[in-house]
Amino acid sequence: MRVGRQTLEKGAPVVVAELREGPVAIRGRKEEKDSWGAIVGPKEELIAMVIEGGRETVMSLVESWERRELQLMVNQMQERQGEDQEGKEFFYVQMYEGVFREIGLLLVGNKQSVEVSIKAREEAERYVIRNDHLFKREEGIMPRRVVCGRSMQLDVIQAMHDGLAGGHRSSKGTLAKMTPLYYWPGIAGMVATYCQTCLICQERSSVRVFEPLRPTRVLGPGHLVHLDLAVMPVSTDGYRYIPNARDNLSGFVEAITLKKKTGKSVANWIEDFYLRHPFLRRFMADNGIEFVNQKLMGMLKRLCVPIKLIEPYHPEANAPVERGHRTLKNTIAKLATDDLGSWPKYLKQVVFSENMTPKRTTGCIQAELWYRRKIDFPVEALIPTWNRLDDDPCMTTNELIEARCQQVLRNEEVMEGITNRVLDSRMRDKATWDQVKNIRKESLQVGETVLVRNSTLESTWSEQLGRRVKGPYRIAKRVGLNTFELEDLDGTGLKGPFPRQRLVRFLSRDPVEQWLQEAEDKEN
Repeated sequence: MRVGRQTLEKGAPVVVAELREGPVAIRGRKEEKDSWGAIVGPKEELIAMVIEGGRETVMSLVESWERRELQLMVNQMQERQGEDQEGKEFFYVQMYEGVFREIGLLLVGNKQSVEVSIKAREEAERYVIRNDHLFKREEGIMPRRVVCGRSMQLDVIQAMHDGLAGGHRSSKGTLAKMTPLYYWPGIAGMVATYCQTCLICQERSSVRVFEPLRPTRVLGPGHLVHLDLAVMPVSTDGYRYIPNARDNLSGFVEAITLKKKTGKSVANWIEDFYLRHPFLRRFMADNGIEFVNQKLMGMLKRLCVPIKLIEPYHPEANAPVERGHRTLKNTIAKLATDDLGSWPKYLKQVVFSENMTPKRTTGCIQAELWYRRKIDFPVEALIPTWNRLDDDPCMTTNELIEARCQQVLRNEEVMEGITNRVLDSRMRDKATWDQVKNIRKESLQVGETVLVRNSTLESTWSEQLGRRVKGPYRIAKRVGLNTFELEDLDGTGLKGPFPRQRLVRFLSRDPVEQWLQEAEDKEN
């Protein structure tokens, strides 16, 4: 049966041809490209001959085909989702342990909620599996890879600390590089231990350990006097040194000028100072040769005045006189501005002004506290004050004696108050020191392994890249309260005692080696 070409009311034009079997047939079309450039398969075109039913028959066939095509698309989407789900269900169980293994198995469906621990059920929602590995999800940051096993954890730490991107940075710097990427319980402690026990880092460490301060309680002026020698520019007369003494409680100063710092000249000055102030009880000085010599020690022994030598590398013990050097030098520089070469002639005036100035911790004029009597300022001779007035001539002898007794009692009360006030001030300074400085928490003991700070490296430019510490060594013997003798690890002794201020406790790799041994035992 032949018919002509017709056009349906709806849809694209179709070709009507002679068909022998049935009212509908399909014809294949060549491969085409869609709007994205992707090649699609042969597209079937519906060819219909209107024999019976006309347009309604053709449209019903089109609708049935569209339904079949839609069902095909749904089936394909379900198949793809099934394939994705099959990929998610794979999990590297052997790389995880403990609760993390339970969480991983729970997420992939290999275990039910009743088969895992309560902790795994509670924390499972915080984790996700990607690319067959477990990641921890946290709000605001990228999911972090969970790492289990000491061996793999140490591999990560070693790469971040010793590796190409490590640079042997501090524990904080190493941890800052790791925390955005990896997670395991106790990661901060492991990183800190690994970095602190690194020998290379310990040899180049610039962190100094300070000893705790021990404030002294002095009951009166002259009970403890600090001695020291200040170095000055050479004057036109050849003077270069200022030996000075400063009282621990009152701050009273005594000083002279010297051309050479010989033991004899310093001994003569200390003897003169003591003979003019016979209430001195004890001296304290550093280990300089001007104080550690037979001439001075013999003189002090003859006068029956003891002297205590402070430990090397611990100037804080002689702090009252050490801090006073800056005040003396600044005042000399102010007075000798136009003639710095003749600074020695201003020293007496500088010492006088220092002793006439009230001290912050005592609230008293230093000379008044030293001599325990009122001191007149030069200006009071021109403009008299109450201190310059004579006593009442009408007072009887008994009244004068009573007044003097009251004055003595009042002076004793004032002295006790000053002593307590000075001690409180020093305790506050100690609290500040302990808070600001890196204080040694535990004292060094015989048998411990230590490193010795290389003090020469801190003052030379040529050794900037050298090791800041030497060692490790072993503490062989305690010589003094804070001085030790050291030996090599093979037992060979080292020359000379070492003050504890130069010693740093050595941290061995024992914890890291123990972790590796645990990992090896677990694998076996």
